Amino acid sequence: MSSPIDARAKAWFGSMPTLRSWAPRLASLKISVVCLLLLLILTAWGTIYQAEAGLYAAQTRFFFSWYFLVGGFLPLPGAQLVMWVLFFNLIASMVFRVTYSFANIGNILTHSGFLFLLAGSFVTFKFAQESYLPLAEKEVSNVSLDRRAWELAVWSDGEGGLERKVSAVQLGTGQVGEEIDFSEFGFKAILENYYRNCDPTADTTGMSGPAEMRKLGNLVTRRPAQDPEDNIAGARLRIKPAGGDAQELLLYGGQLEPLTVDVQGHLIQVTLRKQRHPLPVSIRLIDVKKEEYPGTGIARTYQSDVEVKAEGAMSFKTRINMNHPLHYKDFTFYQSSYDVDAQGHESSVFAVVENSGKLLPYISGAMIFCGMLFHFLVMLFRYGNHAGKSANVKSPGEVVK
Repeated sequence: MSSPIDARAKAWFGSMPTLRSWAPRLASLKISVVCLLLLLILTAWGTIYQAEAGLYAAQTRFFFSWYFLVGGFLPLPGAQLVMWVLFFNLIASMVFRVTYSFANIGNILTHSGFLFLLAGSFVTFKFAQESYLPLAEKEVSNVSLDRRAWELAVWSDGEGGLERKVSAVQLGTGQVGEEIDFSEFGFKAILENYYRNCDPTADTTGMSGPAEMRKLGNLVTRRPAQDPEDNIAGARLRIKPAGGDAQELLLYGGQLEPLTVDVQGHLIQVTLRKQRHPLPVSIRLIDVKKEEYPGTGIARTYQSDVEVKAEGAMSFKTRINMNHPLHYKDFTFYQSSYDVDAQGHESSVFAVVENSGKLLPYISGAMIFCGMLFHFLVMLFRYGNHAGKSANVKSPGEVVK
């Protein structure tokens, strides 16, 4: 006699005996338990590893990978592989195991909530964008900086009080040899070489100011840092004006000032910088404060008073601290760090996360809570009915008057 699971498998894969045999096995509760145990181990292991190797290294090895090697030869599953297996295990469970009835709504909601939670993790992993926003007191900005990507930015200062026009293109090793069109500035650029991480040549050490940084002799390739955020990129460009001789440019991401290039009598500014991301609001840092634990130099908390202004809306003031981020549409601004320069000027750095799926974890959490609550109430109701029926059953020899 076939089980309900076999009957459902036959209904789904009647003409495909291999799938009919193997698909129900994916719904095994043993797979669910193993996946949850693996996620628990990976989370603990990754947290410990992070303290030694840093956040990016831990994320790359344990959480973003399909697998990783222990001791250089033993493969273990990464969190991405485990979560995909768990995702399909939950789908298979809902197809082959879950009974669809009113009394089982709690079970259905709980399974669906976990699916939403995994879907939210996928959306965050694939589409969330992380950047940072450094601001000195009284400074205002409506763009954030990418932590790892670099861009070639070109602009000319506006004349007659007009705002300057900026054109920027993200750079990478895959663009070497390609032509980049900056026709609005009267030239095209060819990327002859791109350095993921580099140092200026020795003759540039001991420079006293930004002007000296423009006289780079060469760039020396360095081994990429363990965390790409620590890399300082460089680029060698050849600029071809619409008419006139080509010019060679050497750009270093550590330069403090842009290069000024004369293109057919027009002064153009060129720089290699961290990629900019537009924000839906302008943020002005009013004041930043650092509170320390008494008798130590260890920070207890950072807090920043800011003014937020969205286009076409009234500005408002708010406070961002380590446990109270600013939420605006799909963006979240976290207090990240605090700094004071040699002149005593304070500044604040905000971590910026754009995540269109940020509500999915809240939805999934509500679904899981409601599902478990409903399941508990159903079981309580069944227990009450069973206890009531048991009390009404007469014992042998009992006389009812």
